[in-house]
Amino acid sequence: GALIKAAYNAPSVAYDRKTVTDPVTETDREVEAFVFNTIRSKYSDHVLIGEESSTGSVALTDAPTWICDPIDGTANFVHRFPFCCVSIAFARNGQIQLG
Repeated sequence: GALIKAAYNAPSVAYDRKTVTDPVTETDREVEAFVFNTIRSKYSDHVLIGEESSTGSVALTDAPTWICDPIDGTANFVHRFPFCCVSIAFARNGQIQLG
């Protein structure tokens, strides 16, 4: 939360666009790295799927898998609407277990 709060309170947020309607910020990348580093410190053999770091088509397997959207609501975040969150899910055997 601290990374998002600090960036949200900054005078402006620079962003790129993955698509016309899908902005991505440096804060997205920082939050995803923080989440994945935290997970890796305890579960180094788990698969990680991130909105910002995963490329191409991604399929769930039987392996324990964490899925992260580091700022769910990036458009709101960029335009200073206070409605965004970090979304994290965990899947095993190809099925979402939580999140």
